[in-house]
Amino acid sequence: MSQHVCPWWGGYFIDNWVRRLIHDPERVLSPYVRSGMTVMDFGCGMGLFSIASARLVRNQGQVIAVDLQQKMLDVVSKRATRAKVAERIRTHH
Repeated sequence: MSQHVCPWWGGYFIDNWVRRLIHDPERVLSPYVRSGMTVMDFGCGMGLFSIASARLVRNQGQVIAVDLQQKMLDVVSKRATRAKVAERIRTHH
């Protein structure tokens, strides 16, 4: 069975500063995600919602970022480190 998934580099077309202006992920998630929660971002791509969730769950919570492509998860990890939320995000391939 062949898998048809977005190539990892295509994630940059989906997760960019323009999208964050139009769909602010923290604003979208804030009614649902609270401090201390465990959140799963299934099909996380490059982490647009994973990183926002990690900010919202604060130090008491955690985010499980799940994706089919290891390269996407590698990008999530790098972005989480830059955003200073890496300790709250666990990736799963």
